Amino acid sequence: MSVFEGRLIAIHVAAAKAERLSSVAWVQAVAGQGLEGDRYSKRAGTYSKKHHPGREVTLIESEAIEAAARDKKLSIEPRDTRRNLLTQGVPLNHLIGVRFRVGEVLLEGVELCDPCGHMETLSGAKGAKDALANRGGLRARILESGRLRVGDPIDKNTDIGAINSKEQLDRIRTLSDIGESEGAVRWSAPCWMRKSPTC
Repeated sequence: MSVFEGRLIAIHVAAAKAERLSSVAWVQAVAGQGLEGDRYSKRAGTYSKKHHPGREVTLIESEAIEAAARDKKLSIEPRDTRRNLLTQGVPLNHLIGVRFRVGEVLLEGVELCDPCGHMETLSGAKGAKDALANRGGLRARILESGRLRVGDPIDKNTDIGAINSKEQLDRIRTLSDIGESEGAVRWSAPCWMRKSPTC
């Protein structure tokens, strides 16, 4: 998977099922539960009986909504897609099974969030289900709690795995330096590397 750095450009929540989502500047994300004040965190959503970790938070790409408008002439406000987080610059369809950060919150993609007739009915946007097919967003679970804010960076570089960019390496070095300045001891495992490549 390629590296990306995106942005959270809107947050939407609704206290009760079938209620229109409201835009907020920030929301508390609670690991294993959902977004505070949102219907699914309270198990009060339309599909709460089918609760599983993927119902904790949903995301949709702003680019997907723009493409549906361009390709299918769909006119729909982002909050009417009934997704919690509106992203920019993030390939959501590629994040199933991938951990990534939205600001200080660690998420893991669970499954695609295919559009449904319920969303189309509540939005009043005829054809929304078909126009957003294969670009309806992502269901995710919350692994680490924290506050989500509009404008937060979305960055796969913060997941666990190989260092894949200079920016990630710089961040690791900065955090390591902070740890040492606070009394931590830096330790590295012995590593043997070949002096020349072999085939």
